[in-house]
Amino acid sequence: MRYASRGYVSKDQNGQVLPGATVAVFLAGTTTPASIYAAATGGAAVNSITSDANTGYFQFFVDLADYKITQLFDIYISMAVFPNVAYVGAVLYNEVVFPGIPLTASKAWQPASLDDGDMAYTTITVTGAQVGDSVICGYLFAASGVVQNGFVISGFVSVANTVTVVIVNHSGGTVVLDSNTLNVGVFHI
Repeated sequence: MRYASRGYVSKDQNGQVLPGATVAVFLAGTTTPASIYAAATGGAAVNSITSDANTGYFQFFVDLADYKITQLFDIYISMAVFPNVAYVGAVLYNEVVFPGIPLTASKAWQPASLDDGDMAYTTITVTGAQVGDSVICGYLFAASGVVQNGFVISGFVSVANTVTVVIVNHSGGTVVLDSNTLNVGVFHI
C-alpha cells in the first residue's frame, strides 16, 4: 500500500517557484536515497522526481512495505541555475495527525442483549487492513435514547481486510442497545 507525501511547491531560498526542478529524497539524516514512486500504483521505485514544469508542484508516494509510517525524509530540490534547497526531516504523509491516513469503514450494528460482563462481537470489511495494524472503533452506546456508560469497545485486524470488533458490558446491569453505526479506522504504523 502506498501513501502520498504532502504536496509541495519547489522554491528557492527566496521563495521563487522552481518549475521542472529535480527533487531527490533521502532517509532523514542520511545519504541513503529513499525508494519513492511517482504514482499511487504501478511503476518502479525511483530516488528522484521532477517538479511540474509550470507550477513547480511535486508529490511522491512511498510504499509501506518499504518504510514505516513514522519514517522521516530529507528532500533536496535542485536546478542547474539555482543552489540546492533542502527540507530536512520532512514528514511524509498527508497532514499527519495520528498516525497517517486511516482506512475506514462503517456499518449498522445492533448487538444482542448484554448482561453485565457479557461481550458481543462483529466483523467489518476494511479493504487494505493488515494483521497487526492499529484499529480505532466508534459506536454510540445508547439504550432507549439514553447514552450508556460502562462499555469497552476494541477492534483488531483478524485476517487481511477484516476487522473484528468486540464490546464488553461493564455497566452493572443488562442492557439492550439500540441499532447504531459502527465506525472503524485502521492505521498501518
